Amino acid sequence: MLDFWRESTTRRKRVLSIFAFLLLSIAVAIAGVLAPLSSEESQSLSKQLEQMQKDIRNMTILGSTGTIFANNFPICLVMFVPIAGPFFGFYVLHTT
Repeated sequence: MLDFWRESTTRRKRVLSIFAFLLLSIAVAIAGVLAPLSSEESQSLSKQLEQMQKDIRNMTILGSTGTIFANNFPICLVMFVPIAGPFFGFYVLHTT
């Protein structure tokens, strides 16, 4: 198995790595979708969703875009941390 990897071109290694991470990401997302929620968690999510709907109604298009960016930017920055970043990214993917 390692001989296959060593003999592969850098382009093939890149393509295989991207494909492996794509499959892993899909598996993590499916696991997150299939994870059961307790009644307390579902009620909390429902309240958060209602609050977000109220906030979105009160925003302009530019304001909502800025809010989304402000929420996602720190998460993206943490994912750049070596070793721990991808694990955090998979956690975010699973919980989202």
